[in-house]
Amino acid sequence: MDGTFDGGRIVSSIEPPLGRRPPHDLDAEKSVIGVCLYQPKVIADIERVVGPEDFYSLNNRLMYDAILRMWRDGETVDPILLGARLEKDGVLDQVGGTGELVSLLANAPTPSTGVRHAMRIVECGSMRRVIAAATTAADKAYMQEGDVADIIEEAVADMSAAHVTLGAVPDGVSTMDDFLDRPVEDRPEWAVPGLIRIGWRCILVAAEGVGKTVLFRQIGLAAAQGIHPLNLKPMPPCRVLIVDLENPDDSIVDVCQPITEAVHAKVDDDDYDSERAWLWHAPAGIDLRSRADRSKLETVIQHTKPDLVCLGPLYKAYSVAANENDELAAGQVMRVFDDLRTRYRFALMMEHHAPKGMGRTREMMPYGSSLWLRWPEIGLSMTAEDNDGERMSLGRWRGDRLENAWPIGLTRGSVSGSQWPWRGTWPTGTFLNENEPAPVRADLPPGSIDDDVPF
Repeated sequence: MDGTFDGGRIVSSIEPPLGRRPPHDLDAEKSVIGVCLYQPKVIADIERVVGPEDFYSLNNRLMYDAILRMWRDGETVDPILLGARLEKDGVLDQVGGTGELVSLLANAPTPSTGVRHAMRIVECGSMRRVIAAATTAADKAYMQEGDVADIIEEAVADMSAAHVTLGAVPDGVSTMDDFLDRPVEDRPEWAVPGLIRIGWRCILVAAEGVGKTVLFRQIGLAAAQGIHPLNLKPMPPCRVLIVDLENPDDSIVDVCQPITEAVHAKVDDDDYDSERAWLWHAPAGIDLRSRADRSKLETVIQHTKPDLVCLGPLYKAYSVAANENDELAAGQVMRVFDDLRTRYRFALMMEHHAPKGMGRTREMMPYGSSLWLRWPEIGLSMTAEDNDGERMSLGRWRGDRLENAWPIGLTRGSVSGSQWPWRGTWPTGTFLNENEPAPVRADLPPGSIDDDVPF
């Protein structure tokens, strides 16, 4: 009896319970092999669609695999030479001998249908992989093997991979001219005008206790209610998720309550929307290298639908074992962040600690893996300009990849009444300077970034 091949492993041809067989189309498989023998020039198109692993019949898989090897080696593909290759592989008799190859050639459909038959084979193969993923998940659930979040995430990943079709053009492919000619409205919009666009990544590095957490809270809470967080001019509001991985409840209240009061003092009650500012408080930290915590973060993002995520501190977002390479761990976490920010379309700002320095010196760059140095579009450093920390310099520990209008410094304010913890300072001639008027345009809210106005 002809064996079957499913998703990279040979399986039995015995009928499953209740007489149900996995999805397959043996006629389509034979048609593809026949077309390759009849008109070898179509092999290039067919190979881009279907691979040997997509075939249900092991015999058909063996023949198709041999055809691909011959074609890639520049050999002529016909029944006689294919038979010789299969005999060399020791499987000619298993697939039915040269007579089977001649029969496949004689019953070959027209070459124009070859790709359609190939797509049918891939469709059936994808369905089998979905069934396999669901069956594996069900078996683990029945046996209670492992954490439920791990079982779900693994099943979802396997099913998503099963949906990939060879030859399907992925998202993001276009001519360069089409990409460059995109209308302005198709560009990623600003989450916070001048500071960060949707899809951008920003890491702020500073020593402990200088106010970087307060700065991030101010950015998130102000932007959510349509206030530019550093020049206090109107801006389009955005949805914000603050992820606090370290601070106790009282610390969050002490920082966020005065900022929220300042926001209320500046925004009319009718314009204030509490559904635009969210907090995920996980003071014990999370480990994005674990499926369970990755699922938690994704669930929070699905629920809050943020335009901007302010997360920190970064070192509490994952763990590294004593015998592990920090580069490997950081690379895994970067892939998690990149996957989430591109799928859910948000800007990402993270606060991170600087490494300990020798003596009084301390280098303002991300602690840990050197991969963090190359990762974000914007790398900021926050250092005191005076002994009492009333003025801070906002520098760069890496060159900006994209044009932006972050201030060059911060001046500390009061958190009482309607005063703000930090006010940005920009060079004269930069319209985000709070003492200079914003550009006026009918379709541009005051204080917004106009792409035609230089920073």
